[in-house]
Amino acid sequence: MLAELAVGSRLIAHFGSKEQLQLATIRAARAIFVTTVIEPALLIPAGLGRLQALLETWLEYSSDRRFPGGCFFARASHEHAARPGAVRDALAAADQEWVDLITRTVVEAQEVGDIRADVDPALLAFDLVAYLDSANLRSLLTGSNDVYDQARQAITERLASVSAAARPPSA
Repeated sequence: MLAELAVGSRLIAHFGSKEQLQLATIRAARAIFVTTVIEPALLIPAGLGRLQALLETWLEYSSDRRFPGGCFFARASHEHAARPGAVRDALAAADQEWVDLITRTVVEAQEVGDIRADVDPALLAFDLVAYLDSANLRSLLTGSNDVYDQARQAITERLASVSAAARPPSA
């Protein structure tokens, strides 16, 4: 225990403060996220395929437990959401970047004709991210990865409902 405290103290001293260590950890986790989730999906042409790839790579990233809490950002955000400061702000910025990316990818899918023009990109992005976040949290609570299959099914059904091939809901 004393050895762990000594290592922790040296590590914090290296970064200058616990907050700076936390911010460096967020930057490192963001780099892993970009490499693991975003970059592979961006290799796919704009459209529904790219959107599906972003969602699938996120599900794989969360379920493979490269971080003990599944998605690093989900776990850290739950811990720091009610704590004002630079760590919370960095997590909020990372979350907003992700939601913005999903929203832009929906818009691109609309532009290439894969998703209907009457679909609200921000609302669709909200729904899709909610499926991901729910799967991550529920997998931790239940100890089962079955919820990732449920998320995949929900995503498939939601995307089918907004597909350009689908009829818009009647008013």
